[in-house]
Amino acid sequence: MVQYSQIDQTLAALADPTRRGVLERLGHGSATITHLAEPFGISLTGMKKHVRVLEDAGLVATEKVGRTRKCSLGPGRLDDLEEWIASYRRMLDERPRPIRGAPRTHGRNAAMTGHQQQAYTATFTTPADREIHVERVFDAPRARVFALYTDPELIPEWWGPRDTTTVVDHMDVRTGGTWRFVTRDADGSEYGFRGSYREVTPPERIVQTFEFEPMAGHVSIDTVTFEELGDRTRVVTTSLFHTTEERDGMLASGMERGLNETYSRLDELLARDQSDE
Repeated sequence: MVQYSQIDQTLAALADPTRRGVLERLGHGSATITHLAEPFGISLTGMKKHVRVLEDAGLVATEKVGRTRKCSLGPGRLDDLEEWIASYRRMLDERPRPIRGAPRTHGRNAAMTGHQQQAYTATFTTPADREIHVERVFDAPRARVFALYTDPELIPEWWGPRDTTTVVDHMDVRTGGTWRFVTRDADGSEYGFRGSYREVTPPERIVQTFEFEPMAGHVSIDTVTFEELGDRTRVVTTSLFHTTEERDGMLASGMERGLNETYSRLDELLARDQSDE
């Protein structure tokens, strides 16, 4: 019999990308809280909270060794979750199939409004050892999307995950210009991000450096292109890192969740601007 309380606890523990990254890291061997926190750029207190959730779910075990706490994969199993997934798949297989040729709703507004607009998700790939390639489509013309990317007054309305706020320290969007943002987490912690613009070609392309200040010296180069798709825009971002390890650390830091939340906020701002016209 499926134990739903255990499933709820397991899913809650796995819902956060940082905690999934912790499990992936521990799959290669045990580590201290300090070592787990480093690639994610979060405080020791924040990492302890993540580890506690995973420990409560039985997915991580901890042990006090001297003055440090060592973490390793726990005894928790996913049998209940696997059983539930199997039963859900059976339900999907047994559901009635839609009738081919059934009428569909046409029209741009009907196809891309409300919750449907949020159905877009970014596609992440790693085409080379030191690269992360991200593609995302937005339901707005290219000039509008480019404008929101380069307007310092609008950056705080969409840049960063939903549980953060962003302040633009400075943003000189031109070839040779520089930028710096400061984000504040829900717990009040602040982190700086900075870089310089190597190329700005409106409304087609931006090439800039990206540096997370708590990990100064680890600089990536982000190339962002804006492809016109009629009344939509495909944004493609290619990030180039110094090493494969730096790239993998970025992926493990919760990048996918944070970027998808950021893009979702940008969707909402684009829709709001359109409704104001």
